[in-house]
Parts: sequence; C-alpha cells; structure tokens
Amino acid sequence: ESGENGRQGLGGGGGGGGGSPPSRSGGVGGSGTVVIRYQLGSSSGTARATGGAISFYNGKTIHTFTQPGTFASVNSGPNAWQASTTVEYLAVGGGGGGAGQWGGGGGAGAVVPGSTPISGPFSHSVTIGNGGSSGYLGNDPSNVGENGENTVFGSIITVKGGGGGGGEATGARSSSDPNGGSGGGAQRAPGGAPSSGGGSGTYGNDGGDYSSPQNGGGGGGGAGAEGQTSSSGVGGNGGDGVQIPSTFRDPNSSVGVPGPGGAHYVGGGGGGGAYSNNAPGVGGAGGGGKGGAPAPAATHPEAVATPGIANTGGGGGGGQYSPNQKGGAGGTGLLLIAYPT
Repeated sequence: ESGENGRQGLGGGGGGGGGSPPSRSGGVGGSGTVVIRYQLGSSSGTARATGGAISFYNGKTIHTFTQPGTFASVNSGPNAWQASTTVEYLAVGGGGGGAGQWGGGGGAGAVVPGSTPISGPFSHSVTIGNGGSSGYLGNDPSNVGENGENTVFGSIITVKGGGGGGGEATGARSSSDPNGGSGGGAQRAPGGAPSSGGGSGTYGNDGGDYSSPQNGGGGGGGAGAEGQTSSSGVGGNGGDGVQIPSTFRDPNSSVGVPGPGGAHYVGGGGGGGAYSNNAPGVGGAGGGGKGGAPAPAATHPEAVATPGIANTGGGGGGGQYSPNQKGGAGGTGLLLIAYPT
C-alpha cells in the first residue's frame, strides 16, 4: 500500500510506501505551522477606586466623569489603594455661550492635562463645569454669552470655563485667570466700531475680532488655536480644539469629537454668527458649535444657534441675523482619570 500523508499543520512526515512490486508511493509530508503569542491590552480588571464610568485600556484603569461625583479609593481587600500611585488626568472646563443676533462665538473651556501622586485612603469630590448660557437679543446687554463654569478635581486642580461671545452692546468676555480657557469672539461695538475678541488664560486662545461694519461675529477661541476674525457678512470660524492624550485614546470610548485620522478632540471654539446671510462661521474641531442659520419664522420663531457639544468644553455658536435669534449655549466640561490597573 501507499504511505499515508502527514497531517496538515502539524509538520508530520509522510508514511513510506510498500517495498514489493508493484511499487507504492510514499506519503506527502504535512505542512508546518507557526504559533505567535503576545500580550493583549487589558480590557478588564478590578478598579482600585470608585467614581465615574470605569473602563480598562492599555494596562490602565480609566474613570470618566461627565457629571459630578466622587473619586474615592477602595480601602479594604486585595485591591485596596495603599501606596502612593501616580494618576494621570485630563480636566476640561465648561465652554462659553455664544452671543445672540450677529453674535460672537463662545470660547472653549480650559483643557488641562496633568498627573499627581495620590496615597490612599482618599475621597475627592468632582465638579463638572456647565457651559455658559447663550445671549438673546441684538442691541441689548442680554445679547452677550456667559462664561463657562469651572471643573474641579478635589483639591488637586480647578480649571476655568471659556469666555462668552460678545454682542453689540457688550464686549466679548475673557477667560484670563491663570487656569482659564479661551476668549469669546467679538461683535461690533455700538455704532459699528471694531472690537477685539476676549482674552485667554494659560490653557486657551483669544477669540476672533470684529474688524469693520456689516461683518458677522468673531469665532470663539479654541484650546488649540485662536478664533478667526469675521469678514464681510460672514462669521469667523471657531478655533480648533486639541487631541485627547494618548492614555485616554481607547478606541471603544465615545469621549470627545471625532477628527482627522480617527483622533478625538476637545475644546473647540464656537463659530460666529453671520451678519445678514446664511453663511455663519463653523465651529473648530473638538466641540465648538457653529453659528446657526435662521429657521423659517412661521415654523420656528425662536431659532437657536448650535450649542457646544456636551463634555468637550466646546464654545456655543453665535446667533444668526434674525429677530430674537439666540446664540448656542456652551458645552459641559469633562474629567478623565487614569492609573495602572
């Protein structure tokens, strides 16, 4: 009889053929195989602290706070937090609100990465900054957007919100505190005079200016770039945000705004509203709202510009030219915390 073939994938030799006539063929050797072993990133584990939404990525435990809460150590059992451990964090303040009619865009809240050693036991309260409220009427003090509120990580850090967009009666608001974010975009001063965008703090950029009559509102500053100056009839674009640090770039996470190459961003400025047409500025990458075109008065008389995206600290968009046009509110802030699993 002919020899049996070796089994595929095991590298076995083929059997020999019979020796007497008629001759029999030998079996064919089995194919080889390669086995590769490697460590997968951790997708599960046991947290050593409580608070926020807990996930596991690349050997780290991540706590995501999108609303107020408490970051507290586990103080008993095998997973107790005992020795000093360095935690990484990303804190984002609330975005500034966009102004109303012809309004400037809101500035992004401060975006602050950092790290700190923490020893157990501990309990740190977390406050997530709300976005600033939006402006409403045209030539009226109520037109201006309000500043975003602070995000607080216990006694470790407090980061400020972004500046509100400026209106015709009230200038753009600044966020010039050392831990402040970006300034709001400008709108014309009374009588159509030029005006400057709001100033920024350490963790932001200035809002866009208003340069001449019949321009739209300036764009709000973003964490990564200044807001743009408005041009004839058109609102300035909001400044771009910044990419979330690599520690927190879990592909399964929905935190932040998708950007180029699949990256996620936070801290974009709001776009300025248009002066007299449907060409408002657009929000920057990372959560900025964009100036909203007015909806038909018969069906939606209280048209509202696009708000900053929640939990990105994005600025709200400036209001379009339209009676009773509202700006967009700023986006809420965020706190991310990570430590070795």
